[in-house]
Amino acid sequence: METEDEDVDVLPAEDSYTFRVHSDEGLSSLRVGTLPEEPGLRLLDAKGHAVDVPAEFARDAQGLTVRVPVGDAPDAGWAEYRFNLRGELFREEFPLGGSGPEEALGSLRAVVDHPEDMEGQTYSLVGPSGATGAFHIGPAQELPGGYLNPPGYFTVTDSTSGMRRLYASGARLVWREVPLDRELYLRITLPGMLKLGLSELVQGEHFQLRIGEQGMVVVDRSGQVRQDWQPEARDGGLVAVVPAEGAPGPLTRMEIDPATAQWVKEFLPHFGEDGKVKGYWSIDYGKSEGVPFDAAGQALAEGTSGAGRARLVRLGYLRYDSAQPPDALPRLVDAGGRPLDDLPVEAHDDGFLALVPPAGSSQGPLTRAVVDARTGMLSHLLDARDRHMLHLFVPPGVGSIALPPTIAARWLAGQGTLRRLAFGRQGAFALGLSVDNWIWEARVLPTARGFALVGTQDRELDMRTEFTRNADGLTVRVPLSRAPGAPLTLFMKAASPVVHDSVGKSANRLRWLAEAGMIVLFVGARSELGVAGVSA
Repeated sequence: METEDEDVDVLPAEDSYTFRVHSDEGLSSLRVGTLPEEPGLRLLDAKGHAVDVPAEFARDAQGLTVRVPVGDAPDAGWAEYRFNLRGELFREEFPLGGSGPEEALGSLRAVVDHPEDMEGQTYSLVGPSGATGAFHIGPAQELPGGYLNPPGYFTVTDSTSGMRRLYASGARLVWREVPLDRELYLRITLPGMLKLGLSELVQGEHFQLRIGEQGMVVVDRSGQVRQDWQPEARDGGLVAVVPAEGAPGPLTRMEIDPATAQWVKEFLPHFGEDGKVKGYWSIDYGKSEGVPFDAAGQALAEGTSGAGRARLVRLGYLRYDSAQPPDALPRLVDAGGRPLDDLPVEAHDDGFLALVPPAGSSQGPLTRAVVDARTGMLSHLLDARDRHMLHLFVPPGVGSIALPPTIAARWLAGQGTLRRLAFGRQGAFALGLSVDNWIWEARVLPTARGFALVGTQDRELDMRTEFTRNADGLTVRVPLSRAPGAPLTLFMKAASPVVHDSVGKSANRLRWLAEAGMIVLFVGARSELGVAGVSA
C-alpha cells in the first residue's frame, strides 16, 4: 500500500528504485514500478512482473521509502529502503534481532548508507544506547576464496562474547562464529541461514563454502578452515571441539554452548618445566570445579598424588588505580567492586602478578596463581610455600601475547566477563584531547599495569588519566587543565563515531575518533582485567 497520494510521477529510469533481497531461493533484484492495469506502486521483478511481496510506500521531500517484511513470520520485522528523487538508493535499514542466539541483538537495526561522494557503503547500528554499545558493525572486508570488500556484506561483533556474525545483502544471516581462543573460531551455519554463493560477487565464478556435514567448521582469525580441529554435536545443543584424528599436540578439547558463546567444559594440558605434557585438568565451568588427569589422559586414581578436585573460587577483576604511583599493585575485586582480601596481589616476574591466599585461608592448600598482567589469564600455579611448579599452562618459552594457535588455558579468565577490546586496530581507542588550549591526538594502549594514554611514537602522556574497564566497556577520564583539582572530562559513547560531552564549569568538546559502538560511559578511576581465584 502507499501512504501518500497514489498519483505518482513517471519513474526516471528502468534501473531506478531497485534493491536486492534474499529469500530461500537466493538473491533477487526488485524494483518499484507501476502496472498499466493497476493503480499505485508495485514491486516488480527483473522482467517487470509483479511479485507477491507485501510492501509499503511513502513519499516525502527527500524521495521514496519502501518497507518490506523480513521473513514470513507474523511478527517479522521490516526492512526499509530509502531512495532520493532520482531513484538512487541512499539508505537501507534492517532488523537484526530474532530468536535463539539472535535474541541478544534485541531491537538493534543495521543501517547501510550509500554516500553520493564516495564509493562503497558505510555501516552503523541504531537502537537503545546500551545495545549499540555492546556490538560493533563493519564491512566484510574479506571472504573465503580471496573475495575483498563484497558489496552489501557486513559483520556484527558482540564485544562482550566476541561472537561474530556475517550478513549478506539484505541483512540475511550467513554464519555465526564463536571464539575459541585468540586465533580460532567455530563457524556455524544453521537451517534457515543463507548458503553463501559468491557467484553474485564475481560473475561466472561460484565458491562453495567448506562446511562439514553438521554445518560447522573451525576457522582461524582470517577465516581459513583449520583441518586440525573437528567440531562434534553434543546433547542439549552443545558443541565439542576436539583435535582431528591424527593431529599432533596435546589432547586438548572443549565443549561450548554456541547459542551464548559460553564455555561449558574444557580439557586442557599443563606442562612440566621441560615443556612436555605433565597432565591435564578437566574443567567444568557450570560446577566451578576441575579434576586432574595424568599425561595419558586418564583420571588419577584415589590416593594418587594430586588426585582430587580443584574448586574455582570466584570471578574477579584486577583493579588498577591511576591515582597511585606507577609501580603500585592492583587489587583483586569482585564484579561489584568489593575487595577480595582473601587473595592479595603480589608482584611476580616482569609482566606477571601472583594471587596468594594468606596463611590460614579457608581455600585449602596454599597455591600461588600466577597471572599475566596484560591479559588476566592464568599462566601457572606454584606451591606457595617453596615456589615449586605445580601446573604450567603455557609451554616454557612461549609468551602469552604470542601464543600459538591452540586452545589457551582460560579457567581464570572468567567466561562472559572479559570484553574483547580492539586494541591495535587502526583508529581504535583514538581520541582528540584539548587541555589548556593544547591539542593532542592520543590513544589508549594496554600495559603491564593496566592502560596508558599515549601520544606520538606511543609515548605515555604526562597527565592524570583514569580508566575503567568492566563487562560494559572502557571509560577514559582526563583533566580539563593541568591546574590542581581540575575537573575531569568524560569520553562518552554514542551511536555515531563523533562523541562530545564534558563536565565542569568550562565546556570542552571532545571528539571520539574510534569506531562507533566501542566505548560505553562508566565513571570510575581504575582499569580492570578479568581474573578469578583458585584453590587446588
